[in-house]
Amino acid sequence: MQKYQKEFEVHYYEVDVYQELTLPALLDYLEETAIAHSEAVGYGITRLKERGYGWVLNRWQIEIIHYPHRGDRIKVQTWMSNSKRFYAEREFLVLSAENEVIAQANSLWIFLNLEKRRPHRIPQEIQEAYSLVPEKVQLLPFPDFNDNHSGQTEECEFMVRRSDIDTNAHVNNVKYIEWLLETIPEDVYRTSKISSLEVIYKKESTYGQIIHAFTEEQQKTEQRVYYDHQIHKQEGENKVVLALAKTFWSKQKII
Repeated sequence: MQKYQKEFEVHYYEVDVYQELTLPALLDYLEETAIAHSEAVGYGITRLKERGYGWVLNRWQIEIIHYPHRGDRIKVQTWMSNSKRFYAEREFLVLSAENEVIAQANSLWIFLNLEKRRPHRIPQEIQEAYSLVPEKVQLLPFPDFNDNHSGQTEECEFMVRRSDIDTNAHVNNVKYIEWLLETIPEDVYRTSKISSLEVIYKKESTYGQIIHAFTEEQQKTEQRVYYDHQIHKQEGENKVVLALAKTFWSKQKII
């Protein structure tokens, strides 16, 4: 097996006020396809956990060309394009029912020793099971993350709920995206859609912790706006950065 494909139908509970698939739901599709791929090659979640291992997401980069609507059927293709030591690169294409590319993504995953919570070298038999396909999706480069906060900012605070926790006993990666979306100004959220996203996950968070999501406007034109995002927690007087992200938003119709 090389490339793996899974089909989805867009449901009512996965769409926004435009009846278009939300970004968190799209990310859920990508992650579900990656999990199904691992199950298909014989190294799914249960088998890995029995051995004390698991995959954790380190980085996403995603471009959305067109958001599917409620009732649409789409296909997600994924494959492992590279694997070295304790990390693997995974690519994604999202196709319409007519086989048009409507989104694409690449990602970096870390193979983790769950007991030690540390990276572990990927066993040779697992690398071989995926049958690497050295083909990369073509994404536009992002600007570097900006640590100079001088623009218009928004901030929200959250408490990690039980429903935020995944099979690795920490907050699921999609929850970070939901948090940063809450910091987007309402006028932008109602009139624009994310056209591209990049996220780097740096530290894990767990049940009961207080999380701060911070967004800063970096550049804005009549048709497009770009934000930097930071998600962090407090440990005493120290701020611990959990994730950094960048989003580009493109104008669309007004409700």
